[in-house]
Amino acid sequence: MTSSENLSARIFDNISALAVAQIVTAVAGFVSTAWVARSLGPEGYGIIGFGTAFVSYFALFIVLGTDYYGNREIAQNPDRAGELASRIIGLRFVLGVVSLSAYFLLIYLIDRSQSVKIVMAIQAIGPVFTVIAIDFIFEGRQRMRAVALRVAGSSLLSMVCLLALVHDPDDLFVAAAIPVLATALGTLWLAGLAHRQIVPIRLTFKPKILTTLFRDCLPIAVSGMMIALFLNIDIVMLGFMRSEAETGLYTGMVRLYMLTFALGNLVMTAFRPALAAAFPEPASMAKQYAANVTMIALCGFPIIAAVIAFPTEIITLVFGARFTGGAEALVILQAAALFGYAGIAATAALVAWHDQIAQMWFHAIAAAVNIALNIYLIPRYGIEGAAWATLLAQLVLLTCFAARLQVNFTIGAWRSLAILIPCAALAFWLAREFAAFISAWPEILVLFVSLAVGSAIYIALALLCRIVTWAEITKLFSERIRLTRGGA
Repeated sequence: MTSSENLSARIFDNISALAVAQIVTAVAGFVSTAWVARSLGPEGYGIIGFGTAFVSYFALFIVLGTDYYGNREIAQNPDRAGELASRIIGLRFVLGVVSLSAYFLLIYLIDRSQSVKIVMAIQAIGPVFTVIAIDFIFEGRQRMRAVALRVAGSSLLSMVCLLALVHDPDDLFVAAAIPVLATALGTLWLAGLAHRQIVPIRLTFKPKILTTLFRDCLPIAVSGMMIALFLNIDIVMLGFMRSEAETGLYTGMVRLYMLTFALGNLVMTAFRPALAAAFPEPASMAKQYAANVTMIALCGFPIIAAVIAFPTEIITLVFGARFTGGAEALVILQAAALFGYAGIAATAALVAWHDQIAQMWFHAIAAAVNIALNIYLIPRYGIEGAAWATLLAQLVLLTCFAARLQVNFTIGAWRSLAILIPCAALAFWLAREFAAFISAWPEILVLFVSLAVGSAIYIALALLCRIVTWAEITKLFSERIRLTRGGA
């Protein structure tokens, strides 16, 4: 086997391992979310959601983009893996002391209930262990199986423990501790594996070295912070402006919103190497981007349409009847997901084509819009206002992406989106009508049969419109994804 074939096989093996891990994580996360929300109720779940969103910013400051930096540098200089890892862990240790000191000071100062403060203190376990999260070593060495095993194992362990130990609102603190402890165990295991099999894990505290590393990682960190602001700020702001019950309702809807993107992210992972390989040939770039957009939309739009068509039924199935007050917000968030799905492809393309600085600024603009809209809309409209802020911010982000792709790369791939959106709408409108026809059946059977009918109609319409062929659908996760029609 040639070196090129070896590289191709390794890339496909890595993608396959990560794909399996992402599927396992998505399923485990779905089950865990549903169980915890049902057990704790909207108020308890709101406390968990607020704390998780709040602590994520401090964890980002500790990591500071060093995972992406370490991945890149180790891939280019494998022999320096030990030296780079020791510097990164040393910098994270210093940043961790600063970040967690500020975090606990804020916990002391904020006007929140004792239960909220205890949950937030428990969740600080997560940032502590990010100091030694060394996934980047395995990623840089292209050994993704260990990373995939850590991710999937932590998710499964968390799910099993939550199912066994969390049953009612009195288990709030246990529910907060289990996910962070499961992740911490996975992190420790992976660090031990790296120490034994790749490089010894040490720390470097030389000020000049750490200052240089800090400066090199800062642009990556800013981009990550902007994305985190964009994704989590509405929950944090709801936690300060509205009740814990409202925050819990919205947290549940956001979890469903994020799960909507699981399949799209999986497709993006499969296409990322092809997008990078196409650069800088304009024809290849346009073809791969069109293929990426088409496949992402093909997978994502029926999920979005299904949730819009059956919001109350899906909420009841996942969270229980106490969360049905979030149905309107969920529909708005799913409308935002239409723009978000198109943005997934654009994000991957800009990074693959060395235009990540523009991506950083676009996320910063969208985050600023989201914050401003939340400040105005949440006090007036509650969780629906937060959902509208997300929708409008997603629209701004997609507009920026589309303009950049058109101006810098002369790429636009709207044909498939323009056709698949009405296909999905028609398919699940018919599914909704079919549900009324079989309404005498058991409720859960009505829901699943109707979703199956809607999905079948959607695929049939996509095939009839010649957006994709059946052979291309069956090859979605194969090593060689080739679309001849795409969105061109």
